[in-house]
Amino acid sequence: TRITAAGIGRDLHPTHTGVGCTTCHTSGDHHIVAMSSAVVLDCAHCHAQVHGVDLSPEWAGSSMCAGCHTDIHELEQRLVIGVLPDLQAFPSQKFLDGLTCRSCHVATPRNDGVSQAVVGSSVSCTGCHTPEYATILGWWAEGSAQRHRSADAYLSAAERALGALGAPSSDSVTNLLGDARRLLTITTDAGPEHNLALAHRVLTEVLDRTRDAYARAGRSAPVAPDLGTRPRRGLCSNCHYRLEDARRMSITSMDPAQERFHREVLGVGDLSGG
Repeated sequence: TRITAAGIGRDLHPTHTGVGCTTCHTSGDHHIVAMSSAVVLDCAHCHAQVHGVDLSPEWAGSSMCAGCHTDIHELEQRLVIGVLPDLQAFPSQKFLDGLTCRSCHVATPRNDGVSQAVVGSSVSCTGCHTPEYATILGWWAEGSAQRHRSADAYLSAAERALGALGAPSSDSVTNLLGDARRLLTITTDAGPEHNLALAHRVLTEVLDRTRDAYARAGRSAPVAPDLGTRPRRGLCSNCHYRLEDARRMSITSMDPAQERFHREVLGVGDLSGG
């Protein structure tokens, strides 16, 4: 309540039922802990297998990556935790459910059959979920790429049209376009699958800031691309994120096994088909 009273932002605590305070905060300072500690990136998870460098005895101290590398995989962690510059905090469901990096990034044999890579793949999904989840990671990647291309084209057109105005409002226009480009780059570099809902919100923000740039320049903004239904637990788009999926999904057109599975996932109807 003290945070919201100061006008800093919306109180997120009521939405995080079952999540302990120290998941996000240190016991005394009341702020988000070092990101590598929050998502449990242990040096030994990757150092020898991925980087080919054994841990040395003189590297005593914290076993967390942040002990030596303050920016290790920073953007990916920011997206998971839901803390991006200039945007309201929006933690991913993965983070709230207690998943760590190694929950999804598992050791997988390389082609030589000897060395291993710690990577995220659909194998990780089906390790905890049913086999039906094997295709979801691909749908997320494809849907994200579709939306990113649309947002990038819209922003690029604005940068060409408004990039050299020479008007009194040019500084604010340039800042808005720069902010939009920075946000678009973050979602690409961070991997939208780490927090699909926030990545979708970021793309929406990119379009909003681009439209604001047109307005500041005294121009009419072209019609923005349709980003489709936002992904959210309880919606079909939480899994079926490709733009074309929304036009052909119908639970009544599925075979009985598919219908039972989807009713169970969505928590709707009688699982016997009623």
